Amino acid sequence: MMRRALCLVVFLAWSAPAAAQVNPWRAPAAYSPSDVDLLLGCQAVLHAADMFTTAYDLRLGGPEAVREANPLLAPFAGSPVTLTIVSGAIDILEAYTVKKLERRHRKIARGYALALVALEVWTTINNVNAAGELQRQRARGAARP
Repeated sequence: MMRRALCLVVFLAWSAPAAAQVNPWRAPAAYSPSDVDLLLGCQAVLHAADMFTTAYDLRLGGPEAVREANPLLAPFAGSPVTLTIVSGAIDILEAYTVKKLERRHRKIARGYALALVALEVWTTINNVNAAGELQRQRARGAARP
């Protein structure tokens, strides 16, 4: 009986600190993302959309009908995988630069990140519009006997 009581006391003493633990679903204030972090996250998602739509356009239209407008990425337009890898590496370098800049120049970093988001929105919209035009051209070409 004494052994069971001792086990119960040890069990209760061991589990008591669990009530004082931090809720895992609520991040502490020290870990809340900054506005630059949120902008860079949006830019990363938009960059993925840009890469998907670029690869789709290149596949739909082919190299004779579609070209990569970015002069740094134009040599890689023949291979969507290589294009995505190189563009992703440039994107990571941009995010790293913005995060380093944020330490000393928060407003400049915020503006830089906002400009990156705006650029990705513009390129993705441009790619979607190009895909629509390519699909219309393909449909007109298929309708002719």
